Amino acid sequence: MRFTFLLSFCLLMFSSINAQELVGKVVDKGTGKPVSDAKVKLVGKSSTTQSKANGEFRLFISMGYPCLVEFSKSGYQTHVLNLEEAPEDYLVLNLVSLNIKETPIQIQDLNVYKVAEVDEKPVYPGCESKLNDQEQFDCFKVAMDKFLDENLRYSKAMKKKKLEGDVTVGFEIGIDGLVTNVEILKGQYEDLNNEAIRVVWSMPKMKPARKDGQDVKVSYQAVVNFNP
Repeated sequence: MRFTFLLSFCLLMFSSINAQELVGKVVDKGTGKPVSDAKVKLVGKSSTTQSKANGEFRLFISMGYPCLVEFSKSGYQTHVLNLEEAPEDYLVLNLVSLNIKETPIQIQDLNVYKVAEVDEKPVYPGCESKLNDQEQFDCFKVAMDKFLDENLRYSKAMKKKKLEGDVTVGFEIGIDGLVTNVEILKGQYEDLNNEAIRVVWSMPKMKPARKDGQDVKVSYQAVVNFNP
């Protein structure tokens, strides 16, 4: 009889040494609100519990760590947590909802319009404060010409060859406001053409044109003057 009592006492002590309690909270990842009645289960064992109304749970880890803990609830993705060792802090687990909110797909207008065809013309940086669309576009033309003039590089090779004249460059302003599809429409000398392309490509990002409530591409032309 005494031997049986000692054996039982030893088993209780062994269980207490190996068993630990996992304490934490389950929340909705999208809203940050607590998730109640989420099932928390020690994988491969019978130890289970459920989160309370405030999302908190306590799970008895009967065999210590490492272990796998499964979190599940209808309407959420099941998550398995691999615990190599006991967490140092209070565990907060984010469950991801399966309710995916569908947003209507808006078909982007891929046409390239002329400036006269759009509802709102592109706006050059610094011209936003103008009172109306026409004043903004007048500012656009002045600011663009100033940028091209100030950033043009007339090299020694050009001077030596005595190259001069105007180069007409066509380009588009994309839906992201960046210059794209730069091409020479009229130009006599390759050196001048290459420099004209470079300086047009380097123009800053602008506010894109708009038509029917969408950002759209517009085509435009610039005349780059090489008159040293």
